[in-house]
Amino acid sequence: LIETFGDTASAIPKIELGSRPNADKVLAAVKQMVNLFVVSGFAFEGKASIDGKQQFTITFTSPATLWSGQSLKGKNNALLTNDFALKTVKAMMSRAGYDVVNSSVKYANNQEITTFSIV
Repeated sequence: LIETFGDTASAIPKIELGSRPNADKVLAAVKQMVNLFVVSGFAFEGKASIDGKQQFTITFTSPATLWSGQSLKGKNNALLTNDFALKTVKAMMSRAGYDVVNSSVKYANNQEITTFSIV
């Protein structure tokens, strides 16, 4: 995403290494990441939000990984997960100086719902 959109108006807002920005800046970066995933054809639509408890939620409708993610979730004790968006968020938050905790990926109909908190 940085290689393709890094020097454009569509770039993910810059977060300085270890800067631990406030929740509003984190949400802005996550929202733009979701937008770029959609523009790149990863999903039909997507959105990101935060609740009052500082838990972030990313929802993709019809993501490219829907079938494989549902299949892997259906396997008991599956060691593999198809959590591409969560892995991307973890890398972004690590760079910002945060750890991602209480993360989960769930599937409902044609949606992939990722939740996480940062500390």
